[in-house]
Amino acid sequence: MTEDDNLHEDLQPRDNAEGLSRFEIEARKWAAIDKLLAMAREATRQYDLDPDLLEAVEDACRQGDVDYILEAMVALWEASI
Repeated sequence: MTEDDNLHEDLQPRDNAEGLSRFEIEARKWAAIDKLLAMAREATRQYDLDPDLLEAVEDACRQGDVDYILEAMVALWEASI
């Protein structure tokens, strides 16, 4: 299989509920992470939260670990209430 075949394969639908390609799935993940970061930045600014909480969210998003992202977002949310 050549590199071009791999690229073409990545654009083909997969076995998922919506028949999305890997590219479409990754694009949706990036969009979701972008929204989470925007919300975290806004909450940090609006509620004058500790910047370390925002940094934890950003680090979690960079790592792509869903559990770590949720943990960091919950810490940020708890600090805002």
